[in-house]
Amino acid sequence: MGILCCVGPTVLALLGIVSAGTAFVWATDLYDGYAWWFRLAGLAVLAGLVWWSLRRRGVCSAAAAPRDVRGIPVCSSGKS
Repeated sequence: MGILCCVGPTVLALLGIVSAGTAFVWATDLYDGYAWWFRLAGLAVLAGLVWWSLRRRGVCSAAAAPRDVRGIPVCSSGKS
């Protein structure tokens, strides 16, 4: 998500639709104008995928969080 600004122009260059120089200029212009938006989107996707992965595996649960006094969620692998 964070490098999406560069993927589009690169694919166009690989397909031969635009030259490599044009793709580089487009990617640079796009990234320079919206760098923080791409970075924030990448961070949001990363956080969402980590949350989804942990919830899917049942490693950490929101119910376990209040039991911890240090602020670190209680995680268990289900093994005793």
